[in-house]
Amino acid sequence: MEGVETRIQGMLMVSEISEWGRNKIDRDLQFIKLATSVGRELGFRVVIAGGYAIDGSLGNITRRHDDIDIQVYGTSPNGIASIDSILKNIEANDSSFSGIEIERDHERETLYHHIVAKRHGYDTELTADFRYAQVEANPFGDTKRVIKDNGGETEPLPYETVQVELQGVTFEAQNPGVELEKKIEIREKGLRMNLRPEIHQDIYNLDILLKYQK
Repeated sequence: MEGVETRIQGMLMVSEISEWGRNKIDRDLQFIKLATSVGRELGFRVVIAGGYAIDGSLGNITRRHDDIDIQVYGTSPNGIASIDSILKNIEANDSSFSGIEIERDHERETLYHHIVAKRHGYDTELTADFRYAQVEANPFGDTKRVIKDNGGETEPLPYETVQVELQGVTFEAQNPGVELEKKIEIREKGLRMNLRPEIHQDIYNLDILLKYQK
């Protein structure tokens, strides 16, 4: 039977992407592939969010992506050491990803530790926007208890993810329904910097996907 992703392809809003943008997407997807496999080997659950999660659910690249939004779940309390170990193991598996450095380490939010890793260079540019959450037990179950910054923990929460494939790369992505809620929230805030055309494009495409999934 023809899948939803195949049936909606002609309905999606797709932006033109330059050759440089296509090459960057290829590099980003290779990074996602390695982060997923390396993370699992190290005991971390890696979930892709944002633009690549949306395109993964749509089954098609619909626009260029400036960064990779990555959620990482593990039992270690040290978020920055956890992300650093993932980056070092990615480099060990593929030397073309050498030179990626943690540039910003934001203070831990209530549930997440926000870490931004970057590599600069016209043909090697990469930005990985990590959000690390310490969970109470095995991160590969159906639900998670996230350890808060005060040492308490949440009630069991669903991961709300789907398995997707994008240009031959399979990964776990945040559920398109969750992504749509986040995009609508950004749009309704009305902030000029958050009213970029891709916000409206993502909402339009997700609306189509969820309509045909019903």
